[in-house]
Amino acid sequence: MAIASTAAFYVFKPDQLLLIFGINLIGSFTGGPLSALLWAMYADTADYAEWKKGRRATGLIFSASIFSQKQGWAIGAAVALGLMSSVGFQANAVQTLNHSKACYN
Repeated sequence: MAIASTAAFYVFKPDQLLLIFGINLIGSFTGGPLSALLWAMYADTADYAEWKKGRRATGLIFSASIFSQKQGWAIGAAVALGLMSSVGFQANAVQTLNHSKACYN
């Protein structure tokens, strides 16, 4: 539901403000609990590892999950900046469509 409500913004027009707010509300309610669920799963993983191995590794599990998130954010930002560069984005400038550098190469 969260993904579908986010994708629905593609078809909305700027004058459909109430519909935009309604779909955003649905997306927030369905997507909001995902973050809490993810961290609860990390804690469950730590508890399961302690139960199976008899050794606490909570710090290692949480630090590894935070590290992987930070790596994902860094890689995602690098990909986004690379895509922007490939289509001729210029910072602090009015953007114009340059057909020679756009996605036609």
